[in-house]
Amino acid sequence: MNAWKEFPMFLGSILALVALAAGLLQNVEPTQCLIRAGVCYLVGSFSGSLWNIFFASPSRNSTPQSTQQSHQDLQPEEPQESSEAA
Repeated sequence: MNAWKEFPMFLGSILALVALAAGLLQNVEPTQCLIRAGVCYLVGSFSGSLWNIFFASPSRNSTPQSTQQSHQDLQPEEPQESSEAA
């Protein structure tokens, strides 16, 4: 599986652990620690998804366009004569 698809979950988990650690170090209530960790997980997952959308997605134009034109493209087209019966 592509590692970039796992990035939002990884980032959310890291932010949740940081929020839990900060809450425990500051002697915050356990329910408040869990709420903060949940919010940090959601924010991390959302921001990781945005990162994938804008920066890690492959370009939509995957075929490079040639800068050189073929010899036929350089010659002007001759008008076609229509054969109408008079």
